[in-house]
Amino acid sequence: MKALCVPAVVVLTLVRAAVALLSSVAIAGLICAPVYGQWVKVPAGGIPKGPDGKPNLSAPAPRSADGHPDLSGVWESGSAKYILDIAADLKPGDVPFRPGPSRL
Repeated sequence: MKALCVPAVVVLTLVRAAVALLSSVAIAGLICAPVYGQWVKVPAGGIPKGPDGKPNLSAPAPRSADGHPDLSGVWESGSAKYILDIAADLKPGDVPFRPGPSRL
């Protein structure tokens, strides 16, 4: 039986291509992974609370050192009602924006 001789250049090219492919897949996986900027289970300090321990949402906003409202912290919307349908509370006749006739 005759041994198959593959030039080192071909082997090196295949190894480089495999490393490049695996690196690209790893980078794409890291980029597409969900990243959470706010930790929901970590309580934020400095929130005014009522006697029952729940946050007092009607309390005034905390102030920063220069007197401006400090709006940093956890921001979360109550629901996606208006994200999905901006005219959710309007009657169908009261919606001012409707798709017009096609002008093709």
